[in-house]
Amino acid sequence: MKRIKLYMSHAIRGAKGPAATDADMQANNEAAMRAARVIRAWLYPLPVDIYCPGEVDEFVMTAAKNGLGYLTNDQILAVDCEIIKRCDGLIWYSELGPSDGAEIEIACAEDNMVPVHTLSFLSKMDLYSLQVFVESLCQRDTKTN
Repeated sequence: MKRIKLYMSHAIRGAKGPAATDADMQANNEAAMRAARVIRAWLYPLPVDIYCPGEVDEFVMTAAKNGLGYLTNDQILAVDCEIIKRCDGLIWYSELGPSDGAEIEIACAEDNMVPVHTLSFLSKMDLYSLQVFVESLCQRDTKTN
């Protein structure tokens, strides 16, 4: 099996969008990080690396903070799309609710023929479905870029 890289799309601001508070975003990121740990444990020992934006969001939130102006939301999503293009698949962790950013990430994946799998919950059935998806990706040739 080939080692693959998956992008785990999840809500950060969520349904609140621009009205989300730092506490809202932190709570969503913590939930996504917990989910990423569960997913990694479930998929072990498959040769998979999972990129979870919530795990690196301290940098992003600091750079995008009002008043600093280092990064806009559009710039952050453009970088996310560049990362997605280099991945073998995208997991949309939808349990945290709707997300404008996740919709953009999914569209980017689809536009670049990166397979997408929706993971609604962390139930055994949903995790098994994810495992089948990942195993199928591991059987394919990975991207070389």
